[in-house]
Amino acid sequence: MRTTNHTTTVTITDEHTGQQATTTLDNVAEVITGWYEDAPAEVTQAITDLQAEIDAAEDYGGQATYLGIRIEPAALIETAEAAALAGVAESTWRAYVARRQPKGNPAPLPVEHVGRTPRWDRAEVQAWVNTRPGRGARTDLAQQ
Repeated sequence: MRTTNHTTTVTITDEHTGQQATTTLDNVAEVITGWYEDAPAEVTQAITDLQAEIDAAEDYGGQATYLGIRIEPAALIETAEAAALAGVAESTWRAYVARRQPKGNPAPLPVEHVGRTPRWDRAEVQAWVNTRPGRGARTDLAQQ
């Protein structure tokens, strides 16, 4: 079963030139190809092979370096990815944030907005997920 979420936002860095971009896993090759438009066929093929490896991955668990290109989870994430990390629908995530839910352990607030798009700190969302009670837990009752 595939667990890779190809909408995962990643930061791509060319360790040789310092070029950097943020994109989703399914667009990695497109971004890198744009950096090397006049590259020889073997470089283009290596980029295509890299995207094929990403597409076939069962899990994308963190930083990786291929041919001097570093790929790592982006520090800031948007609604879809925050919801996916929390294991809830996007509408549920938005409700948690808007209503400061669940009670006693509210979802983190966005750290910035780009236009009207809220963005959360990935580490903060992951920390919240790690301390969150299980599905269906009654957070409105006082703990005894």
